[in-house]
Amino acid sequence: MLVLLLVQYLQTGAHPGVDPRTGQIVVLFNPRLDNWQDHFRWSHDCTRIIGHTAVGRATLKALRLNRPTLIQGTEDLGTV
Repeated sequence: MLVLLLVQYLQTGAHPGVDPRTGQIVVLFNPRLDNWQDHFRWSHDCTRIIGHTAVGRATLKALRLNRPTLIQGTEDLGTV
């Protein structure tokens, strides 16, 4: 699988990732090309980002956007 990621990166210049739900290799979210609302949603309490597509889920995993330190920071913002 690592070889497939490398080949995709070399061919497209896009950063590949793996959807944790399906194992599918996908190109990560690109804010210059992709629409955020197509791939992500906020949780009901607005502390977590939820991936709604393979691209969204792979991007969240690759960038660790829901790691505890970031979630704590969003919770702290709500108390200010």
